[in-house]
Amino acid sequence: MIHMAFCSSLAFILVRILKLVEPISLSIHVYLTSVVQIGALYSLSLWLSNSAYIYLSISFIQMLKALMPVAVYTISIGLKKESFKKNIMSNMVAISIGVAIVAFGEAKYDSWGVLLQLGALDLVFMLTSLNSSTWSTHSWVLENKFMGLIDFLATIIKTIKSELT
Repeated sequence: MIHMAFCSSLAFILVRILKLVEPISLSIHVYLTSVVQIGALYSLSLWLSNSAYIYLSISFIQMLKALMPVAVYTISIGLKKESFKKNIMSNMVAISIGVAIVAFGEAKYDSWGVLLQLGALDLVFMLTSLNSSTWSTHSWVLENKFMGLIDFLATIIKTIKSELT
């Protein structure tokens, strides 16, 4: 929080007081569709990722993060943004096998922590899609991801309610 307060204060001083940077005018529509979406997804991703540290070891979380290139490459092939290449896919299979071996040998394995971390990785993929210039090609994936996210959040709420009662 200190970091964000410092950056916000510095930006305010540079733009509004010292006028070293020319202010940018954003319409409400652009602000809501660009800044708010990305900020909300980033904060949710950060929350999910940090929550996973309660349930999993740091080394195991880093291994789960190694699955991100596999997901991105697979989805890119599905969207026809990348062409299938045997050597790249063999690398992806090797990464997946390595992560599976680590998961099998993990002493402190917790399914809830894995779900939290994989949910955070899904949000990172959505953030990447939101920041990309090819928004329209990713929109159907994002719509499906958002529906999956809503289901995921509903499951979290139900689980919390059931544990409290």
